[in-house]
Amino acid sequence: MENNLRLNPLKYPTVKCECGCEVWNQGVIIKRIPGLEVGNGTEDTFADLPVYYCAKCGKIIPEHRQMYQLDKVEENTETPKSDNPSKLLIV
Repeated sequence: MENNLRLNPLKYPTVKCECGCEVWNQGVIIKRIPGLEVGNGTEDTFADLPVYYCAKCGKIIPEHRQMYQLDKVEENTETPKSDNPSKLLIV
């Protein structure tokens, strides 16, 4: 049986950033996984995590911050400073 359910996205609420912006950009966070953890010896592997971030302030959408546990701060990690809204900021 085929599901022909059609949804109209215009009737649902728009997701807004804390800064009030309603426009989101798509980005990717890339994680380096040590080769020893994936079982291939010494070659590291890269994993990409798709995210949406605010077009105005650069903050990652809260659902993605929670899903990828981005609020856990690693040691020796500095928060990037940027006035360019096209840059992804994890703050």
